[in-house]
Amino acid sequence: MNTRIDNRIKKAILTETEKKVAEYISKNFVNVCAMSALSLGEKIGTSDTSVIRTARKLGFTGYSDMQSFLASTMQEEIARSGGINFLPPAARFDKKRDLINAPDLYQQVMQKINHNIDTIFEKNAEDVFTSAAEIILSSQRKFVMGFRGCASVAQLLGGCLNDVLKDVHTVTDADSRAIGAVLDIGRKDCLIAISYPRYAHMIFTAIEIAKKADARIIVLTDKLTAPMTKHSDVVLLSEVDSATINNSYVAPNVIVEILMAAVHRNLDEKGRARLEELERYISGKGLY
Repeated sequence: MNTRIDNRIKKAILTETEKKVAEYISKNFVNVCAMSALSLGEKIGTSDTSVIRTARKLGFTGYSDMQSFLASTMQEEIARSGGINFLPPAARFDKKRDLINAPDLYQQVMQKINHNIDTIFEKNAEDVFTSAAEIILSSQRKFVMGFRGCASVAQLLGGCLNDVLKDVHTVTDADSRAIGAVLDIGRKDCLIAISYPRYAHMIFTAIEIAKKADARIIVLTDKLTAPMTKHSDVVLLSEVDSATINNSYVAPNVIVEILMAAVHRNLDEKGRARLEELERYISGKGLY
């Protein structure tokens, strides 16, 4: 829910169809920022004309104007939160010194983790995971990329995908090898870019290469206004704030689990056969 957009909805005189559009915008405003008017209309079961007309009745000059409004609202909320994840480790330690020394530190850690997990369900509609899974399953090659702390998430996702799909390439070295790994990406492939504050610049280069090749792009990050989301096809969001100087990657790992559930739900017999073949070798060598 977005209070600023909800206030506009309350004041507007809308038809039943427009009310349906407005309700979807209110509940899914993060995703709406990345959807075209046509995509939003198809999702609701109406036309892009109805979507644009609703935006205008809410006081905007058009659909893109409304998207800018929603994005700016999110940026304001982020600014109010302090943006501590962008600080270097020493400065972050100074900011969190009182929390780290608090007698209820363990409870604070759990509260942070639970909050981050809650943001998954607040910021992502279920169909976003379905869309991501469809891209992965229909892609010829799957490039999974994440560096430093994000490397653990990339390795988890890459490993899970590799169990059931072929041509999965996991990239976690933030050097020239990362560029070489994605240099030949093509329009039938997809890039899954994982990046949380402080965002690794190598991710931007990889996305630039993928975009130029017309490959599809899935991004796992903390907010829709993150710089690497501009050219993405699907964005999966979760916060990574923690009670320590490091990002917490519990919520991104939950994102991976939900995404894999969506992949498994649509897995064909080839994927099942791959699992059986894999198990034969794993069991034979005691590698489980």
